[in-house]
Amino acid sequence: MGRNAAAGGHSNLPEVNDMPQRTVTLTAAQILALYTTPQVLVPAPGPGKMLVPLAIVSKGNGGTTNYTVVNSINLFIGDFTNGKQTIDCTLGVQRAFSEPDFQTAYTANTGTVGTKALMENQPLTISCEFPNPTLGDVPITFTVIYQIV
Repeated sequence: MGRNAAAGGHSNLPEVNDMPQRTVTLTAAQILALYTTPQVLVPAPGPGKMLVPLAIVSKGNGGTTNYTVVNSINLFIGDFTNGKQTIDCTLGVQRAFSEPDFQTAYTANTGTVGTKALMENQPLTISCEFPNPTLGDVPITFTVIYQIV
């Protein structure tokens, strides 16, 4: 269990270091194909379980050219065939694509909760709406802090 530093005692909340985390770096080629080939940031947790993203950090890793994204970048749980639950942190993600040296951390606010049938045993995926991004040569690293319920 986590420690409540302000009170000097114990808290019922786990510390971030105690929570599952996954870091994925997408290459420029993967980012330029995000509409055609969405990328998994956290794999599906298994039958009977749901992935709950708590926070996401995105960081541009140098490069010289920003991406041109015509429509929005989306994080979602589920798939295009059976439906999906979009994760409401698009603004922070979008900014990572337009500013190569930008780093941001943001919480994942799912807004309305998707149905268990749509979210159970589904990965956290990043994609963009048509068309694929253009230009851009910046690898972007995503770190996702999540829970499995």
